[in-house]
Amino acid sequence: TLEEKHKTSDVLELLRHLPYLSSTDGKDGVKWGKGKWMLGPDTVSIDYASGEMWPEWIEQVQKVPDWCVWLATGQGRQGGWLLGDTRNGTLTHYTPLEDHLTIPYPDYESLPPADRWMAHPTMDATAFVKLWIRRFEKLIWMPVSVVCGKGKGKGKVEWFFTAETREEEEDLLTDDEEFEGGGDGEGDEDEEDEEGDEDEDGEGVEADVAGDEIDGLWEDAYGESEWRQRRNEVETQGNKDAGESVAGPSPDTQSAKERHLLDTSSWDAKTREVYDIYALSGWPSNFDREKCEAMLKEFIQRER
Repeated sequence: TLEEKHKTSDVLELLRHLPYLSSTDGKDGVKWGKGKWMLGPDTVSIDYASGEMWPEWIEQVQKVPDWCVWLATGQGRQGGWLLGDTRNGTLTHYTPLEDHLTIPYPDYESLPPADRWMAHPTMDATAFVKLWIRRFEKLIWMPVSVVCGKGKGKGKVEWFFTAETREEEEDLLTDDEEFEGGGDGEGDEDEEDEEGDEDEDGEGVEADVAGDEIDGLWEDAYGESEWRQRRNEVETQGNKDAGESVAGPSPDTQSAKERHLLDTSSWDAKTREVYDIYALSGWPSNFDREKCEAMLKEFIQRER
């Protein structure tokens, strides 16, 4: 139990107020990787309301302070775990395989084992959630429900990604243009201007994150020097690619989304089809969920 784990009163209070997604295998326990809800790629929920706990083996891999608590677990050892810090109000994206560190690996190895979780990407909790929401909004992450046979599959979701590299993802995330799938495109400019006015007053926007704010979030998570270097590398490569281009609009007039969509060579046919299904279903502002579910179901049945 949480009491046996000696968690602080702040942790217990946080867990009392969080919403939970009930596990589908009932109160007798959930088999690993099945019957849980996926919150993101290879990240599954913990249903504390039903008495569920994090797997004990993670404590052998990474001990955390009493004021921190695992809010989501990874799907297997390759998955991403979410660690809440009640003292600092942050979320840490922790990976046991240490593939997203914010410091050089030799420096990481020199840290005391109990402190190594702090070298994983960490953000203000609100900003972290907004960033994940934006990945869904921009169709960088595209979940597709699948029916798992006995002993097969990872959870009940298959994930498709439109960004193959972190640089591509950052480029899409920092694009301020909102994707209006299925819309007629009329009145978008006026709506953006009005929203911009509301932003200046600090009102009217809840989940959207502007490009400059995204830059700040990545800077906080990965460190100012690394983030500047990464952005410079992306911009340098973009300028090089633009110089080799022989056709198409000037890169200066293209949004990040347009630049990415003009080169879809990294997308396989399945990713393109899933993207089109979401777009044709009006994602995100005019989303027809039933239409999308029907099209995705047909897609999965055909591919299997």
